Amino acid sequence: MISVLSLNAQILTPIKWTTSVEMSNETDGVIIFKAEIEDGWHLYSTDFQSGGPKPTEIVYNKLEGVELTGGLTSITEPVEAVDKIFNLKLAWWTDNAELKQAFKLTNNNGYQIEGCILYQGCNDKTCIAPQKENFEFSKGGITVAPVQVADVKVENKQTQNKSAIDESAWWKPVEM
Repeated sequence: MISVLSLNAQILTPIKWTTSVEMSNETDGVIIFKAEIEDGWHLYSTDFQSGGPKPTEIVYNKLEGVELTGGLTSITEPVEAVDKIFNLKLAWWTDNAELKQAFKLTNNNGYQIEGCILYQGCNDKTCIAPQKENFEFSKGGITVAPVQVADVKVENKQTQNKSAIDESAWWKPVEM
């Protein structure tokens, strides 16, 4: 008798991202990063001490015809508490998060914005591995269309035109 065992691997995606661009006038706009977070999960904030999880970060790989103005702004206020997994006081979002980055057009013929959102989320028992989600916006003969990004968050520390991201530290074991 032969028995077949079927295993279904389940990929956890407790954080879903959407991104969009809104123009307030002909030259000024904002990139909007929105995260929907499943019940019981939280998305780590953009700025906190090292030795814990991966904070949310936005990395810009290409900025053509556009200049970022100001820093990344959190519209949703994060919660601060002691994280049970890392045993550190950390900041995070539950339910949803919204971040904005203002920009100014430097070229009337169009622009191109490319980058990624780096983030990590946990619940009280487990964490997802650090995630990387790409986004892209362009205009210049092409209408701007929002790009949906799955499972990501954003960081207050802006890294512009960073072509190589060192992900080696992401996979280090967490010591408890």
